[in-house]
Amino acid sequence: MIPILRGKDVKLRGFTWADFSAFAAMWQEAEVARHIPFAPVIPSQSWARFNGNNYRWAVHGFGNWAVVGRDGEFLGTTGFFQRDGSDENTVLESGWVFASAGHGQGFGSEALQLSHEWLDRQLFGGRSVCMMDPDHTASIRVAEKVGYTLLRIADDPSGKARIMERVVG
Repeated sequence: MIPILRGKDVKLRGFTWADFSAFAAMWQEAEVARHIPFAPVIPSQSWARFNGNNYRWAVHGFGNWAVVGRDGEFLGTTGFFQRDGSDENTVLESGWVFASAGHGQGFGSEALQLSHEWLDRQLFGGRSVCMMDPDHTASIRVAEKVGYTLLRIADDPSGKARIMERVVG
């Protein structure tokens, strides 16, 4: 079961079929793709990503949430995953992507705060990492607000990446 987390301006919930068009459109936005090396994402690739969201919850007990506003509008996604090929002991990675219409309004910060409070209550919580474009100042600020600090700048197959770490407990 996917937990529902409620904040002042956002709600984190499982994805529904009604979210797909906004989800796919978000991955096509130039402003969103600017800081993500594998974006823009074509709709058929978005479909595979979209379907994997609820699957992860069923299999692993964690995954991505749809982030919606007070009126139920799709704002983006946040959650936790493990990189392909990692084992069950690998640290969780936090990820987030928000449609450009919601940028700069605090939705990302609130959604990450809710998701990390949830993670901190889980037996598998404690340490997590996140990775982003080293020049994406907005994402860096959001990560720092929930306690991430710079671990290193690394060479990723797609270019340079800022890897940040959050340790709780």
